[in-house]
Amino acid sequence: MVTHHRTLRRAAITVAALMGATVVPLHGDSHAAADAALAPTRDAHHPPEPFYGGFAYSDSGGTRLLAFSELAHPEAVKRAICPSGRTVEVRFVGVRERSEHSDGRHTARNFDHDHGALFQVAEGRVRPDETCFLIGPSLLPLGALELPRSVREPDCDPADSARIARARARRVVSCRRLAIVGGSTSVLSARFELRGDSALASLVLADSARLTFADFAAENRPEDGTWRVGDGGEFHPEDFDLLFVIDEPGARVMALTWAGSEGESSMLEVALGDTVGFEKVVGGYRYRAGS
Repeated sequence: MVTHHRTLRRAAITVAALMGATVVPLHGDSHAAADAALAPTRDAHHPPEPFYGGFAYSDSGGTRLLAFSELAHPEAVKRAICPSGRTVEVRFVGVRERSEHSDGRHTARNFDHDHGALFQVAEGRVRPDETCFLIGPSLLPLGALELPRSVREPDCDPADSARIARARARRVVSCRRLAIVGGSTSVLSARFELRGDSALASLVLADSARLTFADFAAENRPEDGTWRVGDGGEFHPEDFDLLFVIDEPGARVMALTWAGSEGESSMLEVALGDTVGFEKVVGGYRYRAGS
């Protein structure tokens, strides 16, 4: 693990030459008066530790984004990517505090009362009330962001199920193919046999040469929920949405959301070098109950 963190740090250091982007000036910002009271921005600098970015949601007009995961260096964010595949330039406005009228939800209806780092979409707009990813500088040198494509045949190839079972030395009881990336890489969902009260499911980025695992281990409690509240002990791969994937020889990345009964977990999973397991480097939770 120490070696892995050093690798992450080296990836961040290489980004200095890539951060020449300029801020696009804004015109006709109808929220300028409200945003003027926000905390001032810090001087932009290149963070010494990896800064991959964070998750945010859009307002009802699709012209602003509010981060609901922690951002160490919001001033370094210049772009965002949303589920529609639209990549937009953004400008960090400031950090806003929660108002007394907030209902505690991360929704477009509560957008103007919620707290977090606020960004203005510099040109155009995104879909209202959707979860987007704010792209940090440490993500840029890792490779091209690819949009996963849905599949018509959701069952895994038996050979893939067998490979996954061998790699984990644990029988696979169900396997689904969620998406295809590029020409030959698949995103698979596998649930393994129980071992006592130990439950395990994984999302697997798979091609003919490599399997890279994002593991979801849990205690088997069907009455309360094993992986998510109310799941009845079942793993539901249809609750995952993939925002983008990077699939390069030296780096694999998945940005995804995972819907639950009251909200949505978000995670950026990164695997560098020849590691076989993803590491969650960014996480967040978008609370939406009753919205």
